[in-house]
Amino acid sequence: QFKKHQVDGVIATNTTLSREGVEHLPHGQEQGGLSGAPVFEKSTAVLRQLCQALDGAMPVIGVGGILQ
Repeated sequence: QFKKHQVDGVIATNTTLSREGVEHLPHGQEQGGLSGAPVFEKSTAVLRQLCQALDGAMPVIGVGGILQ
């Protein structure tokens, strides 16, 4: 679909509303987007699938799941 719409690149992932894995932490129930270490694995999986699907046809920029 990306090629069809003639985009120059894709920025993928950012935050999640899921609290899976952090619900026990002091701020684990706060509202809003969660990013950083808690979304690293999910973000990486999405990026991996996207890169495979695009097969180098355009740049893919990953955001979210960044630790520092």
